Amino acid sequence: MYSSTPKFVPIICLSVLISACDPSKDDDLKVAQRPLTQVKTDASTAKLNREEQPYLIAPMIEGLHYCEQAIQTDHASPNYQYCQERNFSMTAELSDLLSTLEPGGATGQVQVGYTYGIPVSSLYEKVNGKWVIERKKIETIFNNIESVDRPVVIYPFMDHFDSSSELAKELALDNTNLMLLSNGEPPIDRYFDSSIIPYTLSTDESIPVNKYRFDAFRAIIRYYSSLSDDQKQRIKAISLAGETHHMFEDFQSGMGKFADIKLTDYSDSSKLGFREWLKAKYSTIEDVNAFLSTHYTKWADIEPPSKDIHTDKLTDFSEHIDSYAHGVLPIFGWLWNDSDKPFHAIHVYVDGQLSGEADYHLNRMDVYQALDQLQDPSVGFRYDLNFSQLTPGIHEIQVVASIGNKRYELTQQTFAYVDRNQTTPKTAPVKSNDLDIVAASELEGLRFYLDHPKGLQDVYYNPLADLWNQYRGSQVEDFINYVWLQAINSGAEKRKLFSHQIPTYLNSSWNTILFATEQSVSAESNYLPGVTLYGGSTDGIGLTKRFPFLNGSPYSMPEFHPQQYKSKIRTYNALMTHYNTSAAFVTPYYMSIVPEFIRYSSPAHAKFLIEDKNEQYGSNYLYQSILEAARM
Repeated sequence: MYSSTPKFVPIICLSVLISACDPSKDDDLKVAQRPLTQVKTDASTAKLNREEQPYLIAPMIEGLHYCEQAIQTDHASPNYQYCQERNFSMTAELSDLLSTLEPGGATGQVQVGYTYGIPVSSLYEKVNGKWVIERKKIETIFNNIESVDRPVVIYPFMDHFDSSSELAKELALDNTNLMLLSNGEPPIDRYFDSSIIPYTLSTDESIPVNKYRFDAFRAIIRYYSSLSDDQKQRIKAISLAGETHHMFEDFQSGMGKFADIKLTDYSDSSKLGFREWLKAKYSTIEDVNAFLSTHYTKWADIEPPSKDIHTDKLTDFSEHIDSYAHGVLPIFGWLWNDSDKPFHAIHVYVDGQLSGEADYHLNRMDVYQALDQLQDPSVGFRYDLNFSQLTPGIHEIQVVASIGNKRYELTQQTFAYVDRNQTTPKTAPVKSNDLDIVAASELEGLRFYLDHPKGLQDVYYNPLADLWNQYRGSQVEDFINYVWLQAINSGAEKRKLFSHQIPTYLNSSWNTILFATEQSVSAESNYLPGVTLYGGSTDGIGLTKRFPFLNGSPYSMPEFHPQQYKSKIRTYNALMTHYNTSAAFVTPYYMSIVPEFIRYSSPAHAKFLIEDKNEQYGSNYLYQSILEAARM
């Protein structure tokens, strides 16, 4: 991942696998024998005219800034010698790599380019005690782009992964720049071998980090806008901001945590913003009190909920927040139908009555890795039950799969909805639905597991927690919109501006409120949607079901890796499915132009390195799929 000198700027992905199944239950699984079908990729099946709008495969490249950084190292080091021989530029290595993937240049309906990652804080140098943008660094970036005759996506990232520069390290020391936990401390953490810094989602440019990152971003876009039309044409897209979401405790492995969670952002600026958001939503403090059943006398009295009723002593119920306090109980697990009967749907019944249909084809890489016979990681299902509409009490959940012409009960589970006074809940009556439902064990070849909720999970609905989570979601979207506006005002074209978001719901076992990103992937957004896809979500089925507006309007995948090491065909299909819809570009994560003898990478991160000899996570299959796709 890094060179042997710590000055090499790393690139970071987000792909954490949450283990939530029990492999011991599936020792008798049989190998699926049904043949796989390769996707059609002729122009007639694509939703876009691919002759006019080619499908751009633009891998993230590790090492674009390597030789520039090597200038600052010991001149006697082999790294310095290597870069000196190349005139302190890696553009020749980049051109060679891309020519290997698509010989003869970028032509045809599928074209190979690259993604140029730019950590915006790295553009600064300290001069006379002040941090100033070094214009030469921006010129070098665009000169590099000009010297490589390939389409490119530029990716100025200004999120928690922009952490390696000296400016970033200085900014991390001032809590004003950061998202904070309820105890007033920032969730400083690491991801693989890299530090992460939880920068604020505020757009107030009086906050130091915002002045620096927005000034640098605008400088990049203004330089872009000054280019000739021919030069601009090479830059096909601009990926905005980087992954934008709330932060939380235990970032690398806590995505699937539901108990004793620690959320952001409880900084003064965020709490003030929450009160202003409430003022805009409710005309008077009396209206707020009527909705919340509270007795606030002024807006300044309102504090976002920050205590968990399970572990903390509350002075008022409105202080309670946990994974369910917003009124939603996630019901999720996985199902593998290896029978010869067609699968139709998974339905959720509450107290005997139909509540809704669960989403299926969601990512469960943990199950894929645990079960050798399983060929498809898109076996997750999830249903978010809005229990706030129910009467407090003990309620029964029944999860039923429709397969063939029968309904099979996967599980029965109970949960306790406790009122704000913590009255002992009574069992709710169960109404008969008169359906012919049989036990799932009767169907040979059906394998499943319900991960969540646990038996008799107690939940409490706090409407203030619901409002707080709505506000947290608006912070995420507002930040991206602000970056988008800076790009527009600095001369960028709307058609080139894509977000870089994690659709957390597609990872069915993740806790979505930790991130608060669902609102930011929307058909109503100013920016074009960009979604990070790993594992089972790369096939696009769950994606377009959850976000149907993507199936026909431009979108991008600013990070992409199927991780499907059991089948090259599935990897190829995952890549080319998005050719057939309306994807503008995909960024396979990741390739490297740093030579092996000076390359350093953490073993966990190196699994994502896309090259022909790397069989981990099927990275070799992704490499081969890119070669095959580029022939079109």
